[in-house]
Amino acid sequence: MTDPIQTAKTAIALLDLTNLNDDCTADDIDDLAARAHTPYGNVAALCIWPQWIERARHTTLGRSTIRIATVAN
Repeated sequence: MTDPIQTAKTAIALLDLTNLNDDCTADDIDDLAARAHTPYGNVAALCIWPQWIERARHTTLGRSTIRIATVAN
């Protein structure tokens, strides 16, 4: 029988949380980053617009191992 907690940990570690909305705000980035940390581990990455990378890395995620993904063009 599969351990549901281990299954949750594995699944969460494979997820990206994304906000590529045109009306994305600093508060939205903070909320997204807060949801990236769960009791079962962290998500793999946040996918955000390039203008939010500095905020996410230096203000919100800090020294977290959560990666940041972005888009170009």
